[in-house]
This record gives sequence, C-alpha cells and structure tokens, in this order.
Amino acid sequence: MLQFPKWMFLASCMAAGAACAQGSAPVAMTLPPGAVGVFTNVEGKAQVVRTGIAARDAEVYDTIREGDVLQTTAGSFVRVKMADGSSLMLRPNTQMAVTQFSFKETSPSTDKAIFSLLKGGFRAISGLLGRRNPAQTAYNTRNATIGIRGTNVGAEECVGNSCGNSQDGTPIPPGLHVDVARGVVEVSNEGGKQTLKQGESGFVKDKISPPTRDAAGKGHSVKVPGTLLKDPPPKKSNTPGTVIPTGTDDTKDTPITSGNLDVNKSPTTDSGNTSDNQGTTQSDSNNNNGNNSSGGSSLFGTSRSSSIGGGGSGGVSPN
Repeated sequence: MLQFPKWMFLASCMAAGAACAQGSAPVAMTLPPGAVGVFTNVEGKAQVVRTGIAARDAEVYDTIREGDVLQTTAGSFVRVKMADGSSLMLRPNTQMAVTQFSFKETSPSTDKAIFSLLKGGFRAISGLLGRRNPAQTAYNTRNATIGIRGTNVGAEECVGNSCGNSQDGTPIPPGLHVDVARGVVEVSNEGGKQTLKQGESGFVKDKISPPTRDAAGKGHSVKVPGTLLKDPPPKKSNTPGTVIPTGTDDTKDTPITSGNLDVNKSPTTDSGNTSDNQGTTQSDSNNNNGNNSSGGSSLFGTSRSSSIGGGGSGGVSPN
C-alpha cells in the first residue's frame, strides 16, 4: 500500500494555518508527471476526452491532464481531486474542460486554475491554490466568469427546462445559476458583476445581462450526492505514482444541506431534472463525521452504486 508522504501533510498544514488542527485543510497529492488531478468517485459513467486520442471511460484513480474535457452521461456523477487538494464534482450531462492548471506547493507564483463549463453543472471546493492565491482561480461559462475567494460554489447552465422545476412547481429559468455554500464568489460578464456570499445565490440570463442576486431562499442550488464527498480507501492506483491522501474528505468542508446535496436521487434515475429544495439545513457535517460511511446514513440517503475501491485497464493514462 502506498503511504502518503508525511512531509507533504506538514507542508500543507503550514500553508493552511489553524485549519489543519480542525482536520479541514486541503492536502496536496502526489501525482505522476503530467497529471493534474485524479478521479476519486465515479457514479454511473464518465469519460475523458483528450486531444489526439479517442474518448475513454473514467474509473476511480484514473488521472487527468491539463486540456482534458471531462464529461458525464445521464444519471452520472463524478468527483475529481486536483493536485492542490481541491475538488470538482460534476452533475449528469455535464462537460467541463480543464483549461489551465498549474500548481507547485513550494511555488505560489506559478499558481493557475481555469476551468470551462461547456454544459451542465458542478460544485467545486477550493484547495491550497484557491486559498493562498484565489485571484488565479476562475470558472468560465457561456454567460459569465466565476471568481472565487476560499469557496464551496455550485454553478449550473440551464437550457430550456433542463433544470426542472423549483420547489413551488415553477420552471427554473434558463441561464446560469450560481450558489455559494461557503466563502465568496464574484460573477462577472459583459453586463457587469455581482458578489455572492455564503448562503446566497445568483442568476445570469445571458452573457450581456448583468448578474443578479436571488431573493433569500428563492435561488436554484446545485445538488450532488453526499457519497461524492467521501474519499476512496488508500490503495495503489492504476497509474503508478498516484497517491490520494486519507483524512481529507470534503465532508469536513461541506455543510450538509439539502441546498447543495441531493440526498434522495439515485444515479440510475437522476437525469439532472430535479426539483429544487434550497435552504433546509439537515445537519452540519462537522458534527456528523461518524456518519459519513458509504453504508448510507440518513444524511446521505440510500447507498449508491459507485466504483470506489475499483479500477481497471480502461483508465486514462497521464501520458
């Protein structure tokens, strides 16, 4: 079994300060040359599209490179952990490009993380890069750019009625929806900019309309299954040299609310058209670390099919 280097954990703690004592600081990862992230959770089917090669199915422990496009099918969810310990969780029918990613733990001046949402929705949790150099992180979409400041953020591009209906039964309007579970984001486009703080959400109709802040409790939140927050068990990966550290689950950094977790849907039936249930807090994850096992506590709903702990020859090589 590969062991996570002690020096890397200590360096991460120094960079994150007191948060390490609480067990919530992001931890950098050991990845093979050329790799910038690794799949930690695959529920359903996902693929990686890389220039010059055919699309390949993704499995847990498969690595990704700068320039890759990650895509999920109907009813599928994935989480990718980047080299700086940040997490990117994709909803069904999503395409996300890793446009640019550069991270060296000892060289903050080279930090850069730019992702491009081509369609669908995602949640992202900042890692070391986003915490020490937030101005160098951005999520580009068709209608706006999302800048972060130490954040847990969700964003979804709704087309037609692709996002379903709100809690009161009215259709969720087409456009970009953004919600903030932790931290602060700035949403900007040709029409202007809008700052959103923890607990707030916003909407962008198109690339020339100014971003707006939703009325309290009225916005659309981007939900992912709670099982995506849990790291897989430590083991040797399909790609030599890859180490996923233990003790860095996003359950420690993500409030357990129905606003940012879809606790009821199964990946075999969820096609992305879910009703919105924003705003009802079920429990704070910091008080429920003992109930985060994949056995399926009430916080996360029933157990979900997943390839955690799996692997195979169909993975994407970093080379």
